[in-house]
Amino acid sequence: MGTVSTGFADSPSSDPLSNWYIRNPVTLTENLDGVAYGNGTFVAVGECGGILSSPDGITWTDTTPQQIIAFSKIVFGNGIFVAVGGGIMTSPDGISWTQQTLRPSGVQGPILTIAFGNGIFVLVEAENPADSFIWTSTDGITWVQRTGGVGAVLNAAAYGNGIFVIAGVNSTASAADSKILTSNDNGQTWTAREGAETVRWTLSYSSGTPMQDACLLFYGKQMTFGNGMFIAIPDAFDSPLTSGSAFFITSYDGITLSEITLATSLSTYDPINSLVYGNGTFVAIGEEGIILTSADGAVWTARTSGVINQLRDVAFGNGTFVAVGYNGTIIQSDSIGPGANFHNGATGPNAWTFSQGLAAVLVGGSRWGFINSAGRMVFNPVFNDALSFSQGWAPVESGTVWSFMNKNGKALTISPSQAVTETHIFSGGYAAINVAATGSSSQWGFVNTNGKVAIEPQFDDVRDFSGGFAAVKIGDKVGFINTNGSFILNPQYDDALDFSEKLAPVVIGDKWVYINDGGQQISQTFDGAQNFSGGLAAVETTGKWGFINTAGQIVITPQFDDAQSFSQGLAAVETGGQWGFVNNVGQMVITPQFNDAQPFSQNEKLAAVKVNGLWGFIDQTGQTVISPQFDDALGFSQGLAAIKTGGEVGFINQQGQMVIKPQFEMPGSFQKN
Repeated sequence: MGTVSTGFADSPSSDPLSNWYIRNPVTLTENLDGVAYGNGTFVAVGECGGILSSPDGITWTDTTPQQIIAFSKIVFGNGIFVAVGGGIMTSPDGISWTQQTLRPSGVQGPILTIAFGNGIFVLVEAENPADSFIWTSTDGITWVQRTGGVGAVLNAAAYGNGIFVIAGVNSTASAADSKILTSNDNGQTWTAREGAETVRWTLSYSSGTPMQDACLLFYGKQMTFGNGMFIAIPDAFDSPLTSGSAFFITSYDGITLSEITLATSLSTYDPINSLVYGNGTFVAIGEEGIILTSADGAVWTARTSGVINQLRDVAFGNGTFVAVGYNGTIIQSDSIGPGANFHNGATGPNAWTFSQGLAAVLVGGSRWGFINSAGRMVFNPVFNDALSFSQGWAPVESGTVWSFMNKNGKALTISPSQAVTETHIFSGGYAAINVAATGSSSQWGFVNTNGKVAIEPQFDDVRDFSGGFAAVKIGDKVGFINTNGSFILNPQYDDALDFSEKLAPVVIGDKWVYINDGGQQISQTFDGAQNFSGGLAAVETTGKWGFINTAGQIVITPQFDDAQSFSQGLAAVETGGQWGFVNNVGQMVITPQFNDAQPFSQNEKLAAVKVNGLWGFIDQTGQTVISPQFDDALGFSQGLAAIKTGGEVGFINQQGQMVIKPQFEMPGSFQKN
């Protein structure tokens, strides 16, 4: 799940991964093979030595150094970019570059792959066409050789669950013999997973029928870790698979295997070249401009990229995905997740979350209704879409028009009458509505709980009211209005989140800063920011997250790979691919051990956590209260939590008892809805 979404809101069914934009702002015909994000910057590298950098994925600058080497991969960690291929180059900012060597003599083979995790860089050097060496470094400058020749070509690497995994193919392979090495001590020692142990990553591919890799060589072009598991991309050789099929290899620990079977509808897609995990989503890219996305690594959706060039690598940063490829191709997704902008779904309770005694549920795959805490259907499933009750009203969609319904089933009469095409839940006494204006694009305004249009539709986008103010967007600038619709801060910011605890994070240029309602800056600038909760706010600087207080002072040093807001005195933080919880003075009170984690619920004081791909619940001491057993889960609300098992949704109580049996449908993952 990662850091909670924090950007501006769009329609309840908005999907930013449906929209990709071509970014070719510089004249460059070189094939781009790698891209990474760090320190508030995207950096792309090319096979002829070209380097481009961008603060936002939109505007790119050529930062190619004088020393030209061929690049194939780039990563960011410990405040530094490391680009590899025909050699090694490092940079703190993507602009100034320094060439590095593995050995004092400067003699080295090509670098096949590189990964970063838990403060350590791990790379694989090709000693010869049939052998590889493994090296580690903390700074990308000084390297330590960890293995002699391993008798294999290793070209896929990733870190997660506290281990590094490197994979490739044995140099002695006569038919199909994959080689996997793992390390659980920061790359110092490595264990080969072959021979007597004969570990085979299960293959799942687009024909819909899983098979073992008896006819496949493991040439992993790319590997990533996310959603508690490793996913790698192999090449097929002498395989019964149809040429061009898309398929993946998956494992939760690099050793024990798990099947993932892709949908048959993906059978004609071109080969995948790279994939990444960010903000709860896998994105895979490949030849002919192919893009696939998945919330769980199992159910994949094909996207339209708008390009036909081969895409070679993809990265996530600053709330957006950026993919690069042949002939200088750069494409970017709409914003999603932390540090994004207006397009991240309405704030407040989710569907599937009990609010005011009712929860919206999906029945028959296409219609929404509402149940009570006993599981009885109070309002029949007749709506195209629905959101949770808030301040007495629930948004529901019939046909193409949204309206509001109270718990008696009575509709809210909006005056003057409006054809509402999108809406948010009520927050602070007002709900945002989107109205299609005649002869022009739609505009956002606000309606109050009496149905009166209190603030006329006039904005290009809006966030909900919080602390008496709402962020609104006109053109490409954001300002804040009060409940009268008057500006307290004119549109001047490039992005913004809500006011909370009398402060709001805003973007000026490409940096976040916190302001008060007078527009005064009270903090230094940051690469990422979240709202205040419990007197603290999570902030990102140089690729690490920490926390500041309401005076703008850093009180928990940035040290985490990801972080969530405080709830019940604890905040979930990620380090080394594992999630744990810190208290408000930065002490790690629940050791990082989970694949994923959600905040502690307000009343039940339980948190949903993910272990080996399954969700359970812990208390504030870290003790397991409900054992991990569910495919998906949401936090508790009003004594019940939605869980997903066997493809259906039900509800459990705090003792883990199934009080509403799984019977409702929910495509994808709770974490994306």
